[in-house]
Amino acid sequence: MTLLNGEPGGILLGRSLAWTIVVGLVTGGIWVGTTVTRLDQTTQELRATLAAMERANAQVDADQGVEIRAQSDRLRALEITGASTRSTLEGMAADLRDIKATLGDLAKGRN
Repeated sequence: MTLLNGEPGGILLGRSLAWTIVVGLVTGGIWVGTTVTRLDQTTQELRATLAAMERANAQVDADQGVEIRAQSDRLRALEITGASTRSTLEGMAADLRDIKATLGDLAKGRN
């Protein structure tokens, strides 16, 4: 038996118990160190993945913004074309009404 602090009133440890404690502490220290290292590596990988996802998301947002602007431009062009077509059709309808009225007047004049 060995005195832990070397004084007569100290704790007595057997040699095998002392070695068991030392080996346990060293093993625990190694385990904690490797666990912390693995956690640090995993955290760094997750941060890199998150940054890559944020960049990809920003690119998708930018691409969608371009697509939305293009669709909006196409819609505006279709609205302008539709308005022009409507105006043309309204003009044609007015011309047909005039022709119909003229034909009606000619028909009345023959009777």
